[in-house]
Amino acid sequence: MDNIVKILTQQNQLSLCEYVKRIGPGNFTNVDPTHLDDFLNKLSEIRNAKNGKEEEEEKEEEEEGEAYVVEAPPLINISSTHECNEEPPNGSIFIETYKKADLMNELKHIGLEIIKRSEVAVLILAGGMGSRLGFRKPKGLLEITPVLKKTFFQFYFEQVKFLEEYTATVDTVRGGHDHANEKSSMGCANRSSTRGEDPPPKSNIANGTTIYVYVMTSQYTHDETVHFLEENNFFGLKKENIKFFKQSNNYATDFNFNIVLSNHNTLLTYPGGNGALFSALNENEIIDDMLRKNIKYIQVVSIDNVLNKISDPVLIGFCSFFHCDVANKAVKIEEGESMGIFCRKWARKKQPPDISIKNEFCVCEYTEVNEYILSNPELFIYGNICHHIFSLPFLHQI
Repeated sequence: MDNIVKILTQQNQLSLCEYVKRIGPGNFTNVDPTHLDDFLNKLSEIRNAKNGKEEEEEKEEEEEGEAYVVEAPPLINISSTHECNEEPPNGSIFIETYKKADLMNELKHIGLEIIKRSEVAVLILAGGMGSRLGFRKPKGLLEITPVLKKTFFQFYFEQVKFLEEYTATVDTVRGGHDHANEKSSMGCANRSSTRGEDPPPKSNIANGTTIYVYVMTSQYTHDETVHFLEENNFFGLKKENIKFFKQSNNYATDFNFNIVLSNHNTLLTYPGGNGALFSALNENEIIDDMLRKNIKYIQVVSIDNVLNKISDPVLIGFCSFFHCDVANKAVKIEEGESMGIFCRKWARKKQPPDISIKNEFCVCEYTEVNEYILSNPELFIYGNICHHIFSLPFLHQI
């Protein structure tokens, strides 16, 4: 624990360092030296950027205008996978996909076969409380159906259960294989740098369909969430196919970047939020667990969007057909609606990227929109609803 004193000294946390020396480093209950050092290194970068570069950035912005260039993403409008005669650029938005019967049916067949092979997982982001809804429990425990009073968790878990039973009985082989062959001959895919072209194994089919469920909680929601689902027998899902893990915690600081205490021997921490997903996957060895289960795609959804289509075969088929490492669902934004906007964005000093090679596709939060977006609202009409899908090789790589 003497490492704590050394770390605090090196990182200029002098007040806390003196306090730790007085009471003894071994008396602190929630300090991991490696985590603390990583956090303070990042904090130091933020502090240096704030203190040393504010004036320079303000001067640059006065001289050059906006620090970043923002462009609308390319739009693709197809009614069938047969229309793909060239590789779509990374960051493309396929418009009105769910309104086109042929396209949906083609992608759905591919997705159902992948689900049938038990190669899909759903990761539910459930770290938030229902405070803003006047609900003093984890948000996932809120009843959302007026008659049957189903909670978010019950609503989602029953969708998973239905899809497991449906794909275990439906014949998807012909549709899936036909379209899998067609996509190769058409060459209409964003070729993934993290995934090979070997045919998928069939070993999971004989054992029935399993859709694995991962639930990311927080220190505030974990125990109550686990107890609730255990008490309700996971709404028909098998316990061994559900795994819980907590968000990573960050240390709290004051406005001068000094770490603060919650009591005399505990540093104040708070959940890292959904943005801490990737570090939490690593810390809890979730990626290793997914590799052992031969999972190929992970759908990530927030707990509070009841319109989420869990284990959506169309979305999964889309990722497989176009060889996507990352895909997101988008909706058209209503006028005045506060929602993150899909766009392409890069630093003004850099040359515009070749989007077939380097992907600058991102979400510009509604609190960060610049003058160009405000002046051209008709170009930026697709919003982020926190509904993502990742390939496992991609998650493993990052």
